[in-house]
Amino acid sequence: MDFYKNTLSNFPDEFHVTMISISPKYFDKVTSKLKARADEYYQLSTQFIEVIPFILKCEFDMIIYPEIGMAPMIYYLAMHRLAPIQTLIIGHPETSGMKSIDYFISWKHFHEKDPTSQFTETVVQLNELPLCYDFPKEIQHIKPIDLGVPKQSRLFFVPMLAFKLHPSFDVVIKEIVEADPSNIVIIPSYIGLEKVIVERLKSKIKSASISQLIVLPHLKRNAYFSVLQQADVILETFPFGGGNTMLQSIAVGTPYVSLRGTQLRGSFGCGFYTYIGEEQFIAKSVDDYIQIALGVAADKGIKQAFRDRVKASYGRLFDNMAGSDEFYEWMRSVLQD
Repeated sequence: MDFYKNTLSNFPDEFHVTMISISPKYFDKVTSKLKARADEYYQLSTQFIEVIPFILKCEFDMIIYPEIGMAPMIYYLAMHRLAPIQTLIIGHPETSGMKSIDYFISWKHFHEKDPTSQFTETVVQLNELPLCYDFPKEIQHIKPIDLGVPKQSRLFFVPMLAFKLHPSFDVVIKEIVEADPSNIVIIPSYIGLEKVIVERLKSKIKSASISQLIVLPHLKRNAYFSVLQQADVILETFPFGGGNTMLQSIAVGTPYVSLRGTQLRGSFGCGFYTYIGEEQFIAKSVDDYIQIALGVAADKGIKQAFRDRVKASYGRLFDNMAGSDEFYEWMRSVLQD
């Protein structure tokens, strides 16, 4: 929701906006903001026999799915042709694989090559940043937390949810902890999945180095930003990378190492870096990735220089509605055809 809440809550008045929330777990400030913009707002059940006739009766000109793939109900709902134009935005960075979805709204910096063969939708590559991301307010009030590691430790933080730690990423953790006993790799816990990851890594990492892998309990938002700021380097997972994490890392001034990928789901870090002209932390291979990470952590001056440089990019990466405005203009063009 961080990616597209500002876009969805700032539709120009010329658009009649109906927002449908299907079985939300809770109603928060973001939900309130979206509801405030909606000309009509409905909270529906998860019963297809109720939802589909209701949507068809509304006769929408366009349906916009913020994501497809994160919730079963939305996934199956999107398989139906419920409006003449059905559009997917970048809440989940993957094609729906459905002929019922016409467009996927993306960004030119997320695709090095023509993405046509990777999507069933027509990919719309906006020129401007396709999201308006709030600058994290927590950064002004970060309270340091004790990580329980020696003062001279080099901290490598992998802040993505544990399901993104694919076995192909294990070699990064292995090589980092085995390179130097002062290297500490930190991962957050996530519904017990971290236990599976640790057991998997135990079979790959030397027993003398496994203690350098630290699993932190669930981090509240302030604690999360504290670890993000204390880290010497942030490690982006692959083949599925991060999006929010990249922008949050830039905001606190911690270098973020990315592996250049061929799929959208692994191209957020590289895309943001290319956009602001900061490409020294983009790796061309796994070995290159490991060497960049080790080099950054070993030289404290790199982080300080990075922090000083990226401040000049805040106006482009945060609170920037240019891409949202471009999206609205695209909507006008397709709705008028």
